[in-house]
This record gives sequence, structure tokens and C-alpha cells, in this order.
Amino acid sequence: MSFREKSAWISFTCLLLQIVLHPIVVVQASKDARTPKDEGERLIELRAARVGFHAHGQSVTLLASVGFAVLIARLMQLGTEVTIYGRGG
Repeated sequence: MSFREKSAWISFTCLLLQIVLHPIVVVQASKDARTPKDEGERLIELRAARVGFHAHGQSVTLLASVGFAVLIARLMQLGTEVTIYGRGG
């Protein structure tokens, strides 16, 4: 297996683990997951968003939709790379 194929597998697996593990954590801490965010948590989110995106006040729905689309696109790209490497190029 080449370096690039291994790299694609690593990226694909790590991203997929994030998608799978997050709902597991939500189920395990369902009471805490449903608790509304306090002011400190909201401030942390806003600061992080400003640093990460150099803007604030983004629509949560729009951001989530774009993030999900990027996530799906990246998984498709990595899955395709792994498939093509598996076929021998």
C-alpha cells in the first residue's frame, strides 16, 4: 500500500470515527447534551468562531449545512481515493 493510499485511509477513518463517536457521546451524556448552553459556553463558541472564520454572527443553520456538505464531499473524496488505490490505480 502506497503512502498516499495509507494517508487516504487514515483521513477517511478518522473523519468517520468523529461522525460515529459524537452521537455515542451524546447518548451517554444525554441529560448534559440537552442542557441549554450557559453564557460562558456561548462566549467560548463566539470567540472560537471569530478566530476560526474571521467573522461572527453567522447563521447556525447555514454553517451547519455547509459544514455537512463539506464533510460528505470529503468522505466521498477519501472513499473514492481508497477505492481507486484498491483497484491498482
